[in-house]
Formats: sequence, structure tokens, C-alpha cells
Amino acid sequence: MQKRHSLSYYQRWLTRRIPPNKKQTLHRKNIFILPSKAGLGFLATLLILWLLGTNYQNNLILVMTFLLLSLMHTCMFYTYAALSGLSVEVLSVEPCFMGEQAQLRCRISSRSGRQHQQVNIGWDGAVVSTVTIDKNEVKIVTLPLLVTHRGWYRADRLRILSTYPLGLLKAWSKIDLDIDILVYPKPISGDLPEPRLRDVSSQDENDPAVIKKSISQKEDISHLREYRVGDSPKHIAWKAYAKGQGLSTKEYDTQQTVKREQWFLWDDFSGLPNEVRLSRLCDCVLQAEQSDMRYGLQLPAVSSTKTKSDVLGSGTEHQQALLRELALFDQPDVTHPSATQSLNKGIS
Repeated sequence: MQKRHSLSYYQRWLTRRIPPNKKQTLHRKNIFILPSKAGLGFLATLLILWLLGTNYQNNLILVMTFLLLSLMHTCMFYTYAALSGLSVEVLSVEPCFMGEQAQLRCRISSRSGRQHQQVNIGWDGAVVSTVTIDKNEVKIVTLPLLVTHRGWYRADRLRILSTYPLGLLKAWSKIDLDIDILVYPKPISGDLPEPRLRDVSSQDENDPAVIKKSISQKEDISHLREYRVGDSPKHIAWKAYAKGQGLSTKEYDTQQTVKREQWFLWDDFSGLPNEVRLSRLCDCVLQAEQSDMRYGLQLPAVSSTKTKSDVLGSGTEHQQALLRELALFDQPDVTHPSATQSLNKGIS
């Protein structure tokens, strides 16, 4: 209990010292420096040498001891300078599936007018990238982060560390880039639910109790006509144009065919644990998007807010809307402005 309380106090102190921000600049107020394990051993050796020199009144040993101590003192300034002046900014973070590694794109820059060597970047216990930043240089670094639960995943503090030049001291900072990652359920592969087909004209389009047949248009080429401004490039007869016959547009004869529309229901996977149901529904959404069909999703009402899962549709935007519904199902109703959309800012 005491350890948990002290950890909580440390986290609160760290939040006050280095508050969350999309862009962090390292300086004397958020850089910490202490001797490394090698540095502690080095200091212990100097203490032994000092005791020997004092005991035997050996000036040569004492001079060597103070010389080595001054070397470590000088290293402290170089180690601090390896981090001071660096700026770290998150550029983008895309949603991912549970169990995968989210990819965080960060921009690291220096306006200090000096080189920053051997800068280690990563999370607690894991260094994922080591970079050297030249004078006034900008580097883009992609940092993988393993996500462990569905919904909004709060990224840990990013640890930036350097032991340059001799490894006797380590300077580090733990910055919070205010990153929230949307994590979808992990897809579990399987067959789509058995369709229950009815005639489309006798059913409401948004009735989630049925899977319907809809009429789409299958098109066969009828003839070619002269190209007109505004015609779709998809309908241009490119083969004829390549033969030097000029621009012409294809005209089609339409033919009615059956195109499937399907609702994926929570009860399609009754008897399974909730997380497994979400994973199966996630796989259904992914399969449906790859097929030539319109699809929708029905989940138990956990919120009064209507979303795009209330309608049939297709396309990347519709798929992402349904995956978001699955990710946030039965999650606390918390708004994360920073993660609602990708943090794409571009590189200026």
C-alpha cells in the first residue's frame, strides 16, 4: 500500500513538473541527471583511491583521483547538453487493432545550434529508437507501442535518455505527449452469419432484423459516342484512344442484378462472451468491406447517441465508423479531442 501511494505521489509530481502537451521542449526544468551504474562504480573507485592517497600521503594518487573526478564533472555538462534544446512533437497516430503495435510518428528537432548524439527514445524498459540530431536538423521517427486493451488507450510517458559521452552519467526526461489511441477489437476470423433474404421492396432499408436483396445495375457496353467535357475517366475508351481514334465515351446497357445487403446483429453470436462477440463482428465488418455489398451493424443500446451504425453503407468512412462503434462499445463516455481524428499536421 505504501509503495502504491508513493508511486501515485510520484506520478502527480511528474504531472505538475511536466504537464501533457502535444509538443515538448527539453530544458533544465524537465531534464534529470544522475550517475549511471558505471558512474557509481567509477565514484566508488575514486573514493578508494582517495582513501589510499590520504592514508599513504601519496600525492600522485591524489592528483590522479582529482583529475578523474574533474573528468566526470565535465561529462555532466556534455550529458545534459545531449538533451537540452531538443523538441519532440507528435505528428500522427492511427487507430489500430488490439494486440497490434500502434505507430506513433514524432518530429524531433533541435534549435540549440549544437549536435545531440546518441539520444535513446522509448517507453519504460524498452528503447525503440536511437537517433543523433545535427545542428538545426529535423528528424521524423516512428515509435511502435503495443496496445493492451480496447477503446481509448492512453500512451505512457515517452522516455528520452542519453549517457553520452562516457556513460558515467545518464540524463533523461519523461514527457507526456497527450496521446490517446483508438483501439479496435482484435478480429477473430470466421464465416459471415447465414443471410436471411427477403425482397427489398417489402422491407424498410434500416430494419436490422433482416438481410435483404437490393437491385444494382450490371452494365454492358452498348456503343461508343463522342467524348463530352465532364465525362468520367472510367467511361473513356482508352484502347480506342491508344489506337489514334480520338477520345470517345462508352455507353452502357443496364441489366438488373442482385446485390446483397446485410446487417450484422449482436444476437448473431449469442452465447459467446462480449469481447469475443465484438471480435467476430469486427471480422464481419472487415470481410463485408472487401466484398461487393452494403452492410450495417446493430449493437445493444448503451448510448442514446445515433451513429452511422444505424444505416447501411459501404466504403472506408463507413467501415471506420462501425469499427469505432465496436471499439467504444460499453466504454465510459469520455471525449478525447486529440484522438477523435488523426493528428496529421504535416511537416513544416
